[in-house]
Amino acid sequence: MVLDGLYDNNTVIYMRESRIILIICLGAISIYSLQAQDSCKCDYIESGYYQLVYEADIAYLEGKDSLAYEKLQKAEQTCPLLNQFPYQEMELYGRLLLKYNNFSKAIYYMEELATEYGKEPFYILAALEKDSILTGNLLLEYPAFNDSILPAIMQKYNEFYTSERKQLAAELTSILNSDQEVRANWEKKSKQADSTVFFEEMYKTDSLNAKRFFEIVAKYGYPNGKRYGNNFKNMNLSIRIAALIVHISTYFDIEEMILQYVRNGECEPMLFASIIDKGILEGKWKKTSLYGVWQNFRDDQIIDILHLDDRRMSIGMPTRAMEKRRNELMKR
Repeated sequence: MVLDGLYDNNTVIYMRESRIILIICLGAISIYSLQAQDSCKCDYIESGYYQLVYEADIAYLEGKDSLAYEKLQKAEQTCPLLNQFPYQEMELYGRLLLKYNNFSKAIYYMEELATEYGKEPFYILAALEKDSILTGNLLLEYPAFNDSILPAIMQKYNEFYTSERKQLAAELTSILNSDQEVRANWEKKSKQADSTVFFEEMYKTDSLNAKRFFEIVAKYGYPNGKRYGNNFKNMNLSIRIAALIVHISTYFDIEEMILQYVRNGECEPMLFASIIDKGILEGKWKKTSLYGVWQNFRDDQIIDILHLDDRRMSIGMPTRAMEKRRNELMKR
């Protein structure tokens, strides 16, 4: 926590008022989280869901479609499928379902993407466009696919974007723009003679953004694609939201809240790890990391490197070797 002595009286009063408001918001979030935990009977970490998705993703990138299909089937049996960035397991599964002629379930996941994520199933449909034989097989089983089934799915996609969801996306965008604007030219501002003014401005902005953000969480739950949608306009919101959360975690203790959302499948494990590693980095002169979030860190810069993968897997992250392998495959 930032020490009161570093700021003038007005700033200190603002900080204290902000904390009172945030405590109220966090209390509301805690109640919401308990309700969400009761309604979600699956622990995405303990079930091994995340690891199965990572294994499926790598297998697919290696051209081992049958293995990827098998892994996603197992993931589907442990917990309801998500569509996390960057793995997009629901979309990948849809493509594999088509390949293995499970057309009914492929259509089901096209509808899930439209109704639950506000996302057009372009990635799945692309598999049909590239394979006329596959398209022919689908039409034999579902002759009305192009005339009624697909248009109905697209209608559900359009209906996803209610005025409330559009307003939520606009409010989030406003918060995120403020988060980035105050940090514009960070290096230049932080090295100025009177850098205290910059840090005061940043703290005030972060406090206000945290208040606004936690009010959204208390009302809607964690704001992921299921809340605001995954159309082209919103496609970068999840990355920017993660950055905002890491920024405000400097001042407010939200680690346990975020970890619970990871367990519920509401946000990615990498976010929790980033919060922890940022806290460690800010508190030490030598760069250190508990989860190895930053890939340019050497082994001697990571705390207890021998147990790194155990720690990663305990919060749902991929092992370091998995992460390295995926990066190699993506570069190809």
